[in-house]
Amino acid sequence: DGFMPYGPEEPNGGLSSGADDFYVINGMVTSLITDKFGEQIGAGLMLDDYLNETPEVLFCPGADQEVIVADELAKVGSDSAISGYLYRHGSNSFADLFAFRADPGAAPLDDRSRLDALGVNRNGVAATAIFADNNFILESGSAFFDLFHRSNHDRAYANIAYADGHVEQRDNSDGRYEADITGTNLLSAISVMLNVLEEADSPQ
Repeated sequence: DGFMPYGPEEPNGGLSSGADDFYVINGMVTSLITDKFGEQIGAGLMLDDYLNETPEVLFCPGADQEVIVADELAKVGSDSAISGYLYRHGSNSFADLFAFRADPGAAPLDDRSRLDALGVNRNGVAATAIFADNNFILESGSAFFDLFHRSNHDRAYANIAYADGHVEQRDNSDGRYEADITGTNLLSAISVMLNVLEEADSPQ
């Protein structure tokens, strides 16, 4: 109906920075399709209806690491599951997330989920990118909130899906479409992930 799949709100209201499954607030950029309780979030909200017969489309067939899609989808309802893509989830300004955490009632984010009215990003450019290849960069063997190094297409290029329905393949030789969160904290990592989508907002 013209809206991005959005929510649900993280169980503790998004006010705790101690969440242990990298889902601290509805509206944040995420690659998760379910949270630590198996509850569907973000793009995962489409699994019961829109994608009920084709859930595999949430996973990139060009993943560089072994991903057994059936095993990941089996976590739905019981554990956190990670898709093959970063999903914008309504975020258009990282400052909005801080405002929401300070006063959820005064700074709702769900008005940013209309596909035809996503607003502008932190660079003042119209927010248009919805999905991007999940190039989530971590040191080998390390984990961050149970998330591990993930990448697609040998990181040579990134596929980006836009609000108007078209998809672009963009050169990633300079790493601009990678979320390198090595050495960052939780909130900084969210900002780095959002930056990937903001890079994709700008025309080539």
